[in-house]
Amino acid sequence: MQQKPHGCHPLPRFACRTCKQSFNRVAGTPLFRLRAAKLPLFIRLLSQQIPYKEAARRLGVSIDAIQNWAKKFRIWLLQLDPTGKWEKKVRLGIKARPHIRCPRCGVDGEKHFVGYMPTGERRLCCPACGTAFGISDAESLARETVRLEVFHDPGKVTLDTETSDS
Repeated sequence: MQQKPHGCHPLPRFACRTCKQSFNRVAGTPLFRLRAAKLPLFIRLLSQQIPYKEAARRLGVSIDAIQNWAKKFRIWLLQLDPTGKWEKKVRLGIKARPHIRCPRCGVDGEKHFVGYMPTGERRLCCPACGTAFGISDAESLARETVRLEVFHDPGKVTLDTETSDS
């Protein structure tokens, strides 16, 4: 038996004929106790590389809630696809550092983000010489593309399929 969604339960509810328990389509998944009204908005943010703080501001929830939701969503994606192909697409909360040759001193390696250029693009700073420059300037002068390497992925989860009884 199916009940139509309404204010109290935004997702359709179903009832088991045997035990008379009601449930919705997310019952039994890591998404079970998440706020269903905010879930579609949250799902749109998962592929964006923005900080948890910004996602929490956009959704009007706490940072802890966003971290919890992202972790639960990653666990669910790994349950659905153990290869991790879809879980890798979750970019929310990931921080990356750019690697490129400095257009001034020529030192190749990690640079730091230090704000924005007047054009709106990110500005980088070379730790060796202290020069600040735009990404497009560095790419054109060095004739290579900026390589971003993930250095912090707060939501990275792994599913342990084996348990040890020692």
